[in-house]
Amino acid sequence: MGTETVETHQLDKLELLLKEVNQRVIRTETRVVNLGDHIGLNLREQTKVELTHEGSELMVRISALDVSISQIMNVLHRAGCDRGRHVGVWCGGKFVCTVVAP
Repeated sequence: MGTETVETHQLDKLELLLKEVNQRVIRTETRVVNLGDHIGLNLREQTKVELTHEGSELMVRISALDVSISQIMNVLHRAGCDRGRHVGVWCGGKFVCTVVAP
């Protein structure tokens, strides 16, 4: 019976520790989002990467500047974009860069 009491006590301590860690993670996440707001990144919503056509021109539109190049390359690869094709990347109606399809 004594062993069960010790194990229960240890589980209670572990549960309290996990709650504390969870609260700290939430506070840290809030601070990171606030920092993102300060420098102009919207970390509250999922970033979007979409391949579009404007006439014969192929372009990638991104929802925020924190989209990684690998995300853009994955969209081009999944769409079957011709290897070596130059594709413009646009964010908020402004030209950002040109990438070469993988």
